[in-house]
Amino acid sequence: MEETTSYYIYRLTLKSFLSEMSGLVSESVLEQIGDYILKHLLDITFVDGNGENTTTFGDFVFGKMGYVTIERKVSRKHDKKDCKEQDLVDEYPDFNLLVDVRNVKKGDVILAIEYQRKCFVNIDTVRKGLEKHFQSVIGQLFAVDVTLRQISSSEKFWKCLEEKVNKGKPLKSIRLEINELQEGELLQGLDAEKSTVIAALLDMLMDMGADDGTFSFNAKPDKALKLQRAKYHLGMIVALSCKKGFVVKAKFADEHNWVSSEVSAPVIFKLDKKLVYKPDDNDKKKAEIYKWQVKNLTEWFDHIAQELDKIELEKENEQTRSIAKR
Repeated sequence: MEETTSYYIYRLTLKSFLSEMSGLVSESVLEQIGDYILKHLLDITFVDGNGENTTTFGDFVFGKMGYVTIERKVSRKHDKKDCKEQDLVDEYPDFNLLVDVRNVKKGDVILAIEYQRKCFVNIDTVRKGLEKHFQSVIGQLFAVDVTLRQISSSEKFWKCLEEKVNKGKPLKSIRLEINELQEGELLQGLDAEKSTVIAALLDMLMDMGADDGTFSFNAKPDKALKLQRAKYHLGMIVALSCKKGFVVKAKFADEHNWVSSEVSAPVIFKLDKKLVYKPDDNDKKKAEIYKWQVKNLTEWFDHIAQELDKIELEKENEQTRSIAKR
């Protein structure tokens, strides 16, 4: 019987430090970065919450994809037999990291991080650690700004809001935390009128020297936002924000915490555990195992790409509806 494990999907974005490049990185440099990441999978390390460096082993690269296993040292208390005292025993839980750089020339690197609670309870700790590693290594070597963002599902996010509204919770605010909206792709998901208005607001923010382009849509006093109308007007920009790894948040009356897309709607894919392990060098079926892994992992990454591309189709459909309406 197939035993699966969950992988959270992330996007590694790369931008030039050079202002004259308008943040763009040449295709040749992007390709070098992709090759470097795969070549140095075993060099990936970051400091965990206990101040210990993680270690890596078991890397395997196939074409423009690869995987590696990352482990950390954890000291856990174990009860001594017939005694109230406890021993500290070192354990080494691990998780797998999968990388797909096939679309690196488009500035698109996909990372899949296995969630192993025994290794890290909060998977965002892993994201922050990996981001810091890539920033310090790739950022310095290639003069690029590196960001690792979690991809979330706008469909799950809206469904989460709908469930709360159906329980009588008034929706008070929706916040788009997309500080790089000015890149243009997100604006293309809107009709011309909305795109022009938001672009003008972003120009104003940049002219003032403001770094963030955060937009909040708040309900009037003693009123609630109309969820379906909010989805109609903001649906596509929320979908593209989630796909690009930007955080979208919503606030409900009488609730202290915000509902965020990264927590309530992460993009997660299941994967057969047997697909990510490095067979022993003496295993006679080693070549056969690798061939099987390559085939299935390629299909797995292809499926992820197809799911993410559905957002582009939704964008085209929304633009068609907008044109028909006008």
